[in-house]
Amino acid sequence: MKKSLLWVVVLLISIMTVFSFSGCKPTAVTESAEETAAATSEATVEETAALEGEIVTEGLEYSLPEYPTKQEKEAILAARKIAEEMGGEVTLKLLISPDNVSDFEPFYPEWERETGIKLETYTVPWPDWFKELMNVSITKTDKYDVFMDCPQWIPDLAEAKVLENLDPFVEKYKPEIADPNSPNTVLPGLESFMKYQDSYYMFFSDTDVATLYLRKDLLEDTDNKTAFESKYGYPLDKPKTLDEWKDQLEFFNRPDEGLYGMAMSWGSDETAFDFYPRLLSQKVAFFDDEMHPNINSPEAVKALQEMKDNLPYAMPGTMEFDFARALEAFANGQTYCTLIMTWAQAAFEDPKISKVVGKVTYAPYPGRMIDGELVNPQPQYWGWGYSVSANSKNKELAYLYCQWMSGAAMNARVALTPGGWYDVNKASNYDEAQFPEIQRKNGGMYMTEWMDNQKWQVQHCFPAISLRGGAEYSGVLLEAVSGVLKGAQEPKAALDNVAAKWEEITERYGREAQIESWNSAKNMYSPAVRAWLGFE
Repeated sequence: MKKSLLWVVVLLISIMTVFSFSGCKPTAVTESAEETAAATSEATVEETAALEGEIVTEGLEYSLPEYPTKQEKEAILAARKIAEEMGGEVTLKLLISPDNVSDFEPFYPEWERETGIKLETYTVPWPDWFKELMNVSITKTDKYDVFMDCPQWIPDLAEAKVLENLDPFVEKYKPEIADPNSPNTVLPGLESFMKYQDSYYMFFSDTDVATLYLRKDLLEDTDNKTAFESKYGYPLDKPKTLDEWKDQLEFFNRPDEGLYGMAMSWGSDETAFDFYPRLLSQKVAFFDDEMHPNINSPEAVKALQEMKDNLPYAMPGTMEFDFARALEAFANGQTYCTLIMTWAQAAFEDPKISKVVGKVTYAPYPGRMIDGELVNPQPQYWGWGYSVSANSKNKELAYLYCQWMSGAAMNARVALTPGGWYDVNKASNYDEAQFPEIQRKNGGMYMTEWMDNQKWQVQHCFPAISLRGGAEYSGVLLEAVSGVLKGAQEPKAALDNVAAKWEEITERYGREAQIESWNSAKNMYSPAVRAWLGFE
């Protein structure tokens, strides 16, 4: 997720346009990659290089000197060879979210030039995205070759045989992303996000661990420090615990000055960012080992009550805010903090749309002190990657395209595209010695402090409810959370109802099968969180 002025303008001014498309019929993007290439080509030199087995690295969109990595080069050369052996015209069809077209299409010309394989974009409106993917299990259509998807959908899509098991290709090509000893693999903590039941179904190229954004200038103000310590009895600093965070929300909530404690995207399913870690930080998981829910436990009720207790410090309208409105409120200097996904850091440093440039700092989601240890699991939600359709007629070529796009240098190039939504997630991307160009101090987009914070968060993260039926479980829960925050129900009654519905969902899918799926989901939790929850 991300980042630029173009993205923010589109998001804040035109966001409803994206969601107002009629129907859910996939729409092919009309501008072909061939036409795009023609507008910018230096055909003679580039085509000669391709014929000689080389890869063009000059004059590329969002070029980086690290490109191509070993993984990216091998993907191109293998795809080129297969396409030549096939003869004739080959086209790969990509199903992409409308918001993410700019993450893909700038790179179509060079893929087509290097491999001879054409690419074609298909989209469906965001509300119909998961539905369209699941419909493939019924239609068995081969009209898609590559899917853009996220880790929390993988269990459903794998069980429905929508996605191709990538293990044979991983074994054949041995990409760096799957090599724990390569610096170009994903950050520690994200390896298992690409797997379901120990098999690869996706190559992950994003993070989307929710970060707490704070007003650094307010935290460092001498008068604020003196007044805060006088009132609460301890120094003002980045909040480490949920109690400290609540104290700061109260302290900085100054409506008469046009400043509120927080702005949250609580009008959407992103209430999960706040509820999930509040539960897990009490060392309680969503289910027990037999798939009976803990969602109406005293700890879950406490978590939801805490969120409700923080509402008096929220900016008016928070219960209707999506991420765009929460971002706008913080960027306008109207709130002390917000909890939002990774891409926001660049927006807050853009003087064209932000009034808090140079005034922002970052922190992990706060936790709880238990037996002298700070327990603060970090919520990962969404995050995008690449998968192959199980019904594709060109599975190996589709896989090689995914291998190319998920390489470390391509991940960084995609992250640099204006209007895109991906963020870097390879270990080498976070090493200034290997990818210095992407850090803001070197002319890139990422603040060094943010990168350090995000790296720590990933090492302590956990996924959304990522098991078969995950969308059903989370949908029931987040509807109840929203109802409580809006005053329709009390936490205990609402969560009792959720627990009953969760049991029904589990029985419908089959408890034994769900236990197996839940055990697979546990592997997605980072080692630190697994230990806190007793999964080890």
